[in-house]
Amino acid sequence: MEKILTVLFSFFLLSAVAQVSLVTSQMDFGTLTRADENFADFGIQNKSNKQVIIFRVEVPKNVDVTFSSKTIEPGETEFVRLRYNPSKEGSFKEKFDVFTSAWSVPQQITLKGESTFAADRFMPCPDFSDDPAGSLRPFSISAR
Repeated sequence: MEKILTVLFSFFLLSAVAQVSLVTSQMDFGTLTRADENFADFGIQNKSNKQVIIFRVEVPKNVDVTFSSKTIEPGETEFVRLRYNPSKEGSFKEKFDVFTSAWSVPQQITLKGESTFAADRFMPCPDFSDDPAGSLRPFSISAR
């Protein structure tokens, strides 16, 4: 009986995780200059029938994070916005853990590119009311 319950619980847990997924998991800035918009939006889609909460995204001091909403209603997509403030010139590939109420383990999102500058000050993310999610910025979508 215990084995059957374990299998059933695992099945329901895995099916719930599959219903909440990252729409995008990677952004390639290419060559990043001071004039470029150094932020990216990562969608989290909720195909389940339950509300999902985005708990946090673990980022270092040179990255700012903001959310379109921390609550994702059933059938909706919300966005995590990251602004990368390069601490030095050169190539970078940064991975960040995203935690939600639907996932038992965090999912990763990645920013990468080649920076032509080191940021001399910290720039926060633009507000979603000023710059809506997914507006005309290039995205690089990768499969996990």
